[in-house]
Amino acid sequence: MIAPIGKYMFLRDHLQFGLRLWFFPLGIMMVCSVNAQNESYNGFVPLDNYYGASGVALSGTNGSRSMNDVNQWGINPGILTGTLNGEVGVNSSFYPSKISVFSLTSVLQLDSIWPIGVRLLQTSFGETDRYDAEGRNIGTFRSSSSSISLGTSRALSQDLRIGIALNYHLRNIDSYNSHILSVDIGSVYSLGDNSAVGLSISNLGHEIIPFETERTPINWDLSIYGSKKLRYLPLELFLKFQKLNYWNRLSYLNPFDESQNDFDNGGSSESSRIENLVREIFAHMVVGGQMSFGKPEKFWLRFSYDHLQNRQLGIENIRSLEGIALGFGIAVKELKIDYSWERLYFDTGVHHLSLSLNIFGDKKVAPRRF
Repeated sequence: MIAPIGKYMFLRDHLQFGLRLWFFPLGIMMVCSVNAQNESYNGFVPLDNYYGASGVALSGTNGSRSMNDVNQWGINPGILTGTLNGEVGVNSSFYPSKISVFSLTSVLQLDSIWPIGVRLLQTSFGETDRYDAEGRNIGTFRSSSSSISLGTSRALSQDLRIGIALNYHLRNIDSYNSHILSVDIGSVYSLGDNSAVGLSISNLGHEIIPFETERTPINWDLSIYGSKKLRYLPLELFLKFQKLNYWNRLSYLNPFDESQNDFDNGGSSESSRIENLVREIFAHMVVGGQMSFGKPEKFWLRFSYDHLQNRQLGIENIRSLEGIALGFGIAVKELKIDYSWERLYFDTGVHHLSLSLNIFGDKKVAPRRF
């Protein structure tokens, strides 16, 4: 009886420590974000380059298990571990209309407990024509978004890890600027060698300095993750339920319709409760998979499908590939190269490229628990 009781008290004490550690920033950001529950549009579309090419190919479903990817803690800070000490990742994304995204990510472990993740992100939306009150072209102006993120995590037990990331965003439109502070928190629980679950609350934030006088609510996201590596096949399956804080409140704008539609409406007001429930589940569900080759693994094929993105970007009553992402990865000694492609709209796709390298080689600090 002594051993089980001691283990219970160990988990209880350190879980209380973790809750105290994250409660303060979580409480503040949830209060500041309470007005964002209507999923308002703040003028900027979040470009998921901080996932890295491998994360984009999996549509961010890989938030429950560390895959030796230096970018993965951007999905769930609970994934951040010291096993990636000295790893540096460079990511580039190529969007239409001269929109470009570049990010630099690294993980350092200065002691045996606290790994530190650092990420710099720069998004350029290119140049836009400027017009005067009479409609005459008088030049161009630029818009961009930059951010810096610091993250860390801690193991509460052999199977449970929690993490937190602090983000500062600077958004610029011509001579107007907006400053935002946000927090991401997450946890991961291992169910064994081949499966795990995770939870993240991301983008809890507040616009501390608005473009003019009115502050824009920040849309936060509650997501849960699951992963399962098959025993007899080189395949790992991923599942994500996103935007759970918008359950029964997701909406999309159909450009071929004059009115805003609820996501689960489906064009019929006579749908049964079961049909509406199924539509709602699919709206929040994202699936992904990764096939691995080699011993040790040196080559990966990845795929995913996001039904919400398909409904938002696809054309009504026309089968389309919106929401589908594909990619591959290859490791050559210390260098890892990842590429992904995702369908954006109709005949337009986005290319993502990531390079990662451990600049410190095998000089790693062995992580430990409390």
